[in-house]
Amino acid sequence: MSFGRALHGGVLHGVIVVRLNIKKIRTSSSLIMTGYTADEKLRVEQISNLRRKWLKDQELSPREPVLPKTAPGPVAKFWAGFLEPKTLWRLYTYKVYTGGVFALTRLLIPAWVVHYYVKYHVAKKPYGIVELKPRLFPGDTILETGEVVPDLPESHGHH
Repeated sequence: MSFGRALHGGVLHGVIVVRLNIKKIRTSSSLIMTGYTADEKLRVEQISNLRRKWLKDQELSPREPVLPKTAPGPVAKFWAGFLEPKTLWRLYTYKVYTGGVFALTRLLIPAWVVHYYVKYHVAKKPYGIVELKPRLFPGDTILETGEVVPDLPESHGHH
């Protein structure tokens, strides 16, 4: 009988193969038996005990894994010191970051929204954006200087 453990690496798979092989043997014989024989029960119990033991062996103790101490390189030393909690560098970096987030979200973006709204939706003559000047035709008077726009010269023979 092949249990398939070495080929597929699993105890559970071995149990399934055992059951399938037993079923083949039972159906091929002229005598049909019901239930497991004593040998089959022993084999299933041994496989389940082996599986239980294997699972228990997979649990690590608090002392595992044991790794040899290695000296960190220059980059690892920098990051180890940089990432330590409550260091001066981290405290000031956090303060600058939170100040920047506050300035951006509470001051700059709202100011930009208000500026945009006032500039393009409220003001009649926004900040130096000049509206189109009214067209001048011959005979019109310029308000600032009081001049009268002269007539256009007529050219004969053109049309």
